[in-house]
Amino acid sequence: MKNRDVLVTTEWLTEHLSDADLRAALQDADVSAEVTTAALEVNSDARVAGLRSALAVLALIALLGLFSARRIPSRPPQSPTG
Repeated sequence: MKNRDVLVTTEWLTEHLSDADLRAALQDADVSAEVTTAALEVNSDARVAGLRSALAVLALIALLGLFSARRIPSRPPQSPTG
């Protein structure tokens, strides 16, 4: 396996595996310690970026909810008297 193939494979793995699973997969593939360390760093950074993205989406949903809630009447509608 060429170094480029290992890097492409580790980029795919870091999106789908925990650090322990990634480390085990790289050890099974006889990858060097340098590449393993780099892949684990990328995996960690990707998780942080994913969490930030998820929190940003949740914040936008919360803001939309706040703006939508402003349209809810504060008093019940009056029934017609007759």
